Formats: sequence, structure tokens, C-alpha cells
Amino acid sequence: MKLKQVVRLRWMYLAVATAPALVRAAAPPDRYTFPSAGVVYDTRTKLTWQQEVVSNSYTQEEATAYCASLSLAGAAWRLPAVSELLTLVDLTQENPAIDTKAFPNTPPAGFWTSSVYGDANAWTVNFLEGKSGGSGTAAKGRARCVR
Repeated sequence: MKLKQVVRLRWMYLAVATAPALVRAAAPPDRYTFPSAGVVYDTRTKLTWQQEVVSNSYTQEEATAYCASLSLAGAAWRLPAVSELLTLVDLTQENPAIDTKAFPNTPPAGFWTSSVYGDANAWTVNFLEGKSGGSGTAAKGRARCVR
């Protein structure tokens, strides 16, 4: 091994060995409030969210109907737009990439949004890593409702 390679490897080792541990931060303590059972209010976006999600999987059309029929805390619910659902992503977390104190038991799965594109595609948000992407609307996904 050449001297330059040895020096470079030592520097790489030192950088890794002395790097600070990754600290995962939860949302600020006043970001989410809980106005009633099963409901989370986001003080930053002013959106109210369904706290727990059911284990069912839906097509995008079924997810839309599910949210429209949700009777939680006596208000009308809907499927969120992709820009709304992305506000729940916590990039300091993964598997799931969401504040688990506010939204416990969130599966690291793809969640439908009301944002459609093309003839039969809609945006989804995956809470495994907090990424958005597209999917055919006939595929199965999860639903978290908003108002």
C-alpha cells in the first residue's frame, strides 16, 4: 500500500470514529396537540389528523371514500394532498419516518393522497423513509385522513 493510501485510510477512520452519534429529535413539544381522542392537531400547519390508522389497505378511490365516511370527533374528513401528508414526515426518524409520540403505530408503508396525475396514478407518501412517489390508483395502500 502506498503512503498516501495509508494516510487517507487513517483520516477516514478518524473521521468515522470521532463523528458524533446521530441524535434523533422528536418534533418540538408544542407542535402537536390532542384536542380529542384519536385526533392530532398540528399547530404549525393548522391541520387536524387522524391519529391511528386502521390496518386495512385500499385503492386510492377506496381510501378517498374511507376518509369521507370517517366519523371521528364529529367532523368531515378527507384524504390529504401530497403536500399536506408530507408535513408529517420527520426526516430525523425512519421506519417509520414520523413522530411516533403523536402518531403511534404508524406502519412504514405507502399512504395514499388525493393528488393525482395522469389517467390512473396518484402520489403516495412512504413512511419507511419519508419519501413520496407515484403509484397506480388500483394498487393497495394505507390511508390517514385530515381535516
